Amino acid sequence: YGIMNPQLIFELKNLEFIETNELGKSGRAFKCLFKSKDRRFEFIAFAPQLVSLLDRGHYDVLFTVTGDVFRDILSLKLQLKDVRPSQPRLEKSRLFLPFYEGLARSIGHYRGRIQPFSFPEFEEDRIYKTGDPEFPEDFPHPKSFTGEAASLLEDLPHREDLVKIYAWLRRQGNSFSWDQPKRPFLAMISLIVFEELDLLSYTNENRICHYKIINTMKKNNLEESPTFCQVMQIRKDM
Repeated sequence: YGIMNPQLIFELKNLEFIETNELGKSGRAFKCLFKSKDRRFEFIAFAPQLVSLLDRGHYDVLFTVTGDVFRDILSLKLQLKDVRPSQPRLEKSRLFLPFYEGLARSIGHYRGRIQPFSFPEFEEDRIYKTGDPEFPEDFPHPKSFTGEAASLLEDLPHREDLVKIYAWLRRQGNSFSWDQPKRPFLAMISLIVFEELDLLSYTNENRICHYKIINTMKKNNLEESPTFCQVMQIRKDM
């Protein structure tokens, strides 16, 4: 090594993060485990601030390779130098609102069709359109939801969920940030149900939901909401 011979830096892309374990008690050395398909990669890291960035998901990894000799046996050590998410999380991407709102509105067109479905992938310059597997015109049959996407079915609202969310909206004033709901799909479906029942009107702008409560005295029958009726049908099909 030296000015004319810098240490080589290697890159691996789209590694799935598994876990981090602290080495020793100094708080400055860590073992970070990743995998790609059936192959595992073990990295040593000496940067706590770098390790703190790691969470579930996939990462592009920069690392160096060093040799370690123990009892005359040479082994290679991979030292982590930098990481970045392989693709932005849905919650942080420009597809966040179009995806959840499009999927929520497709519930009203549910026909019970089994069809390909997945979370959007963040391919550079890709333009999505209604009818793509990620943006179905009609909500897919529950059997279409596999892997991580299956968690979306847990956000189909029950009556109790709608009561709680409506009470929460009345406390918020006239707007909220989409960074607030822990279950954004549940919140989006609820807004559509309330809109169908003439309880409120809403618009989304720059990750902020602006809404207006229309009638707080009206007694409502949830079965008057086409979306809620379809939610109950989807639950029967699960």
